[in-house]
Amino acid sequence: MFRVLGRLRAFAEAEIPDGSIVLVAISAPIRTPGKTAGALEDQIKAIGVSDSPLAERTALVHGNSVRIRRIRHAHGQKPKLIGFVHNPDTDPQPLLDLAERWLRVEMAG
Repeated sequence: MFRVLGRLRAFAEAEIPDGSIVLVAISAPIRTPGKTAGALEDQIKAIGVSDSPLAERTALVHGNSVRIRRIRHAHGQKPKLIGFVHNPDTDPQPLLDLAERWLRVEMAG
């Protein structure tokens, strides 16, 4: 779990444009961390650099349910990726909603 999120954070810092934050929620357990991280890098880059108004994707990646959300107009020294690992029987939507609301309050203040 930590290896996957660390790799994704490093990738996002290099690939995601300034002013964007990507939220990622991955269901546990992550059985193939290297393959999962590699596949998620492609998904993160695609949503992070897209001009599309669609700012959220869901996918099944190597047996893990994944939800990725982009938030734009972030200011200051924020990480470009915030990641969560959750139980497979829980919906990550409320977690991402809460994280987004917190980030928007932080950006406004």
